[in-house]
Amino acid sequence: MDDLDLKIIELLRENSRASMKNISEKVHLTAPAVKNRLNKLVADKVIKQFTIITGDDFLKKTKSFVTLFMKTTSHQQLKRFLRNNDKVLSAYQISGEGGYLINLVYNNQAELLDFLNKLSVYGTYQVSISIEKIK
Repeated sequence: MDDLDLKIIELLRENSRASMKNISEKVHLTAPAVKNRLNKLVADKVIKQFTIITGDDFLKKTKSFVTLFMKTTSHQQLKRFLRNNDKVLSAYQISGEGGYLINLVYNNQAELLDFLNKLSVYGTYQVSISIEKIK
């Protein structure tokens, strides 16, 4: 990876939908050359996915943070459950209080309750509901 690759990554961070033509003009390469570099970055797993960030007002969804206190040793099953659940934005195994920190997004309390009921197989939890995004 060189400075051109870093510049391409930075441009994609600013706008993941930037066209090859637009990026090529900014890094002074041809669009096919940029595409080849991009394909290599993906193949090398430097870039793992392309995504978007939407405004919270647009989604009108509630976000919560759940600290899970494990009561079983089924860590691999839990990790599979978290990876495959579309309500989970991110999940971390943590040190300190609790064993896992889970960031959720859901439409209503019924969806939250359903998730928590499924999560209770693995342990007890503490829920903190987001009331305002600051950054």
